[in-house]
Amino acid sequence: MSTSLYDQAYLPEGWLAALPEITKLPGRYENSEYGADAFLTWKRQEFLARTGRITEANIDLVAEALEDASVHDGPSWLDKALIEALFLLAWPKSGYQLGVELSVAADMLAGCLESSPSMEKFLDIEGAWKRARYRVFMLDEERGNPPEECPWKSVDEIMRTAKAKSRATKTMNERQLPTGEGLPPPSQPSFPGMEPDLPADSTRISDDEH
Repeated sequence: MSTSLYDQAYLPEGWLAALPEITKLPGRYENSEYGADAFLTWKRQEFLARTGRITEANIDLVAEALEDASVHDGPSWLDKALIEALFLLAWPKSGYQLGVELSVAADMLAGCLESSPSMEKFLDIEGAWKRARYRVFMLDEERGNPPEECPWKSVDEIMRTAKAKSRATKTMNERQLPTGEGLPPPSQPSFPGMEPDLPADSTRISDDEH
C-alpha cells in the first residue's frame, strides 16, 4: 500500500503500521444488544443514519456494522478468492468448467486487490495453500496430492498461471468437440411383452390381410 493511500485513510498511524497483526481500532468494543428483532434493529440504525439523526443511533451497533463491512470487503474477500484460485490450480482433473471457474477466481482475486490495495499486507499464500491443498486431498484422495509448498510465490504469478491454464483448458476441450454426422442410435430387440407402442403401419397391415 502506497504512502499516499495511507495518508488518505485518515487513520491512526500506529494502527496502520501494525497491520495485519492488529486489526482492531482504538476504542471500545462492547457486546451488541439486538432487542427482539435483529433485522429491525439494524434497519433502525440505517434509518437514523440516512435521515441525518446519527446521534440517536446505537454507536456500538454502527461501529460493529462498519467493522463487518471492512472485513467483508477486505480480508474475508481476499481469503476466499486466494483459496479458491489455489484450489482450482491444484485440482488434478481438467475440463471446460474448470477453465471457466479458474478465470472467475482470477478475476475475483484481482478485483479484491484493486478494490482494496491494502490487502497486499494480508496476503498469506502459504497459509491459503495449506487449506486449498487439504481441500483437494479430501475430495480426491487417490490423485489429490499437491506439493507441500505452494508452487506459486506471488499473487501475480498465481493470476497469470490461472489465466493461462483457463485458456488452455477451454481451448483443449473445444478441440475435442465431436464433428460430422455421427452414428445412428443403437437398436436393441424388445423383450417379449414389452414391445414399444409405436404407430401402426396401415400399408403393411393391408398387405398382410391380402
